[in-house]
Amino acid sequence: MSVVGSRASGAPGTDGTRSDSGPSAPAWLGSTGHSTSGLGSSAPEARNAPDIEAAGIAAVVNGLALCAIHHLAFDRDLLGIDPAGMIHIAGRLLREIDGPMLRAGLQGFHGASISMPRRPGDRPDPARLEARFERFTRVAA
Repeated sequence: MSVVGSRASGAPGTDGTRSDSGPSAPAWLGSTGHSTSGLGSSAPEARNAPDIEAAGIAAVVNGLALCAIHHLAFDRDLLGIDPAGMIHIAGRLLREIDGPMLRAGLQGFHGASISMPRRPGDRPDPARLEARFERFTRVAA
């Protein structure tokens, strides 16, 4: 499970755990039999949305599978996900002109939807997404 929020750096351990955030996505999912929502990342990390320190919980309904680049963008309010699962990229990032990595890696996701697990119980809680998306809309111009 990938949970989204503020994140300290820490490399995954050999046992599938991270020193800063608990189990990695593959280890946690393997132990629970759950799947998560996300952007189809090949190497998801574990993070909570909203920030676990700000009333988040470590549960599937509070998780998203995001790669390191998308986690960083989410944590810095450059990428937001609304309660319906639509991806929004901050205006300041959409206006940025750089190379193909920015276009394909972030800007190209604007307006797309995250993939949702088949089981409703494995999907992110829309109220939690709404709370986190409100923060994104306040700071992402």
